[in-house]
Amino acid sequence: MSTTASRTTWKRRTRTALAALAGLAAAGALALVGAAPAQADVLDATCTGSVEHEYIPGLKLVAAPVDLDERVEYSCLGLSEPAVGTFQGGGGYYLQDVTYGCLSVGLAQHNETIAWTGFTGTNVNSVLSGTAVTTNVAGSTVVTVTGTVTSGMFAGDAFVRTTTTPNITGALACLSSTGLTESSGTTVLEITSVP
Repeated sequence: MSTTASRTTWKRRTRTALAALAGLAAAGALALVGAAPAQADVLDATCTGSVEHEYIPGLKLVAAPVDLDERVEYSCLGLSEPAVGTFQGGGGYYLQDVTYGCLSVGLAQHNETIAWTGFTGTNVNSVLSGTAVTTNVAGSTVVTVTGTVTSGMFAGDAFVRTTTTPNITGALACLSSTGLTESSGTTVLEITSVP
């Protein structure tokens, strides 16, 4: 092969490689320009509150069917529409024949209706539906519920509710003839809009 033919081949390959690199650079630039920025979740409301549970019959060490009545009072700060500012809420739920015991507390499913106060209009309630996971942390039972607001105010938003109940007083009650008939603790609820 002659030197002239070799240079021609080398120039052709160099131009082809440069054209390919330019094409990749252009495609990358278009992808960056055309890609919409990722939108973060927006915290719509954050609430703290107290929670009370009543168990009928009382919980024993071994799991058995009981009725569970929960009452919750929330104090909230709304960070976006429709609820900017402070407001309150109350709610809870009633479950029949759930299988609970002092050593195996936990909900597979969680449904809660909250009645908000300080608002007028039609969407002054929220129905929350989610799944609960129970753990024991440093002498307390911690129930973390994640799910969706299925209707009412904040409909379509995601929520996380974390309830902490100290076990110190309940441990002895579980061993008594009546069992643990009630417990109380604190709860934190965060409602987040998902883009």
